[in-house]
Amino acid sequence: FLPPGFSQIMLHVVYACGLLSIGASAWLVMELHSLDARVRRRLFARQLSLLASIDLALTSSLLLWCLVDQGVVVLPGEWQARMCWATAVPYFSCRWMSLLMGTHIAAGLAAAWFRWIRVIRFMGWSLPMVLVTGAGLGFGQL
Repeated sequence: FLPPGFSQIMLHVVYACGLLSIGASAWLVMELHSLDARVRRRLFARQLSLLASIDLALTSSLLLWCLVDQGVVVLPGEWQARMCWATAVPYFSCRWMSLLMGTHIAAGLAAAWFRWIRVIRFMGWSLPMVLVTGAGLGFGQL
């Protein structure tokens, strides 16, 4: 069995890691947007920027969900249920988007390794579909 108060300690560790993740994602987005426009248009820079933005939204919604669920943020009864939905929808959607974006990055690196220029162009074109597919899978999971 776990010692008393262990779950509260672990919850604070989760909060600290979440805040670190938010800071790292925000820093990466700012660094990528400060690059030269020619470099920002490259597929890998666009993929990383989207992945960092998705992870920023994912971690923010997860932390808010935990704060409401643990009673740190107290809301009236009706608003409690609305807040759970308002945080669950982006959480599940962003989780799928993050998974699909990681796969998209891996496929892009493989295409770059083999110098498949047409595949890289197609992947640049298909990048928004990762977001649409992830959002659809997230909504479908609810």
